[in-house]
Amino acid sequence: MTKSLSVSALLLSLLLLPSPASAQLSEVYQAWGSGPASYLMLPNEEAAWKQITNDQDAEEFIRLFWAQRDPSVGTELNEFRRELEQRVAYADQRFATKETAGAMTDRGRVFVLLGPPRRIQTPGASGSATGGDFGTGDSPFDTSGSVSSGTGPGAFGRGGATERSGVASEERWIYEDDYVPSFIDRKRFTVRFLSKPGTEEVELRDGERVLAYMAEARQLARAHPELTAADLSTGGGGGLSGDSDLMAWMGDELSGASASLTALREALGNGGGGGATHLDAGAFQAGDGRWIIPYQISAEADPAGDPAEVVGELVKADGDPVLSFHLEQSWRKAQGQSYVKDTLVVPPGDYVLRTGLEQGGKVSWAASEPVSVPTPAEDFWLSELLFSNSVFPMQEAQQMLEPYAWQGIAVVPKGNRTFLSGSVMWFYLHACYATLTADGEPSLRVNVKIKGPESFRGPVPVQPARAGDNCWVIAQGLDLTPDRFPPGDYDMNVQVRDSEAQITLSTEGKFSVAPKS
Repeated sequence: MTKSLSVSALLLSLLLLPSPASAQLSEVYQAWGSGPASYLMLPNEEAAWKQITNDQDAEEFIRLFWAQRDPSVGTELNEFRRELEQRVAYADQRFATKETAGAMTDRGRVFVLLGPPRRIQTPGASGSATGGDFGTGDSPFDTSGSVSSGTGPGAFGRGGATERSGVASEERWIYEDDYVPSFIDRKRFTVRFLSKPGTEEVELRDGERVLAYMAEARQLARAHPELTAADLSTGGGGGLSGDSDLMAWMGDELSGASASLTALREALGNGGGGGATHLDAGAFQAGDGRWIIPYQISAEADPAGDPAEVVGELVKADGDPVLSFHLEQSWRKAQGQSYVKDTLVVPPGDYVLRTGLEQGGKVSWAASEPVSVPTPAEDFWLSELLFSNSVFPMQEAQQMLEPYAWQGIAVVPKGNRTFLSGSVMWFYLHACYATLTADGEPSLRVNVKIKGPESFRGPVPVQPARAGDNCWVIAQGLDLTPDRFPPGDYDMNVQVRDSEAQITLSTEGKFSVAPKS
């Protein structure tokens, strides 16, 4: 989203209650109509949305809605939508209260609509940010390696210290220089918020000026009002479901006839190259409910060539091509391995992901991995099992399609699944489509069986955290102490029981413990 496309007015929050027509829509479309995207709606769009009575019409409305706001109509990527989603994800992470999603608070709305300020002043108060904690205790399945987040560079705090003082405190967002949206003819302006004593609420206090800025931005956001549904190809334009959501998040799309793809297929036909390079891929759910396939290529030794040149293709289980892509990315390092990663957005189905590392027109390494993405009507479902020794709070705002990141916590899969004796190993998965209790939460019980040089089983105390519309994070750490985990190879079976539906599923994985040198 360019600065000239920052969007809408807080007055639209008064229009978020579903109408009798929208109440007939399924939950995902009702949520869309009452969520942050509604800030962008012009009056005629608000009226049209209220008249929609079925999911098919809602999907067509949403597809046209995003297309009219796409700065590069006809390309795979809608840059405006991606930027909006990134801002929503950040706001949800930083400004949420017990009652309200972060993007739907006053601070969240201003952040989503006008973008980040250059700096924040909180007279008499210090900001803080809290993150996930995966549990500590005395069982073999608890660990002292719990994750808690702090404030990273530029992190936004939660605002005034009302609990301490019992009086309201002010938070000022300063927009100046390049941080002022380009349509605003000012070099500097301030947005003020005031906290309510004894509550988590922080209210906007700037009134008409800020609302006027956002009202003007809403008009500018609709870059192509001349587009109609007839102008869009069937299934295209970016609704909430279907093939229109196919994309590589950071990578560029390739033609199916490219020399890179030919080299990839040849490398796979010759065995892929093997060695100390690994592919991790699986289906998970993003924070906005879309199904994604994050993938990671990791190397144990220092890889040749930087940045990495990744070539890949996603094909259906029967071999039909779905998406081809090229990713250029600098190698990152974590706990003794180098890695690159990205996210594919796909509809439900059974796929095979093929990836390779390219140098000088040749693919030096290649691997493939089957991936199944469940349908929205899927019964209780578990993702693949991830193993990691690098789980940490993100120092920057989490973006909506960030690979292997949920609730502000990043997970770096351990490619070779080998961990040093005495270290902490995390296992991580998503449980989806669980039956909810009357409180709207899943009732999940987790048991783990481990077989190897030492074998044991037992319950795991976890507190699931929401990952998307239908999925929850299950994560726990194991202290690989020499007495409990002697060096060797281990098989792990994680059983998750949906107590409400009386259904138990399991997922399995292998890991190894190596002696500490």
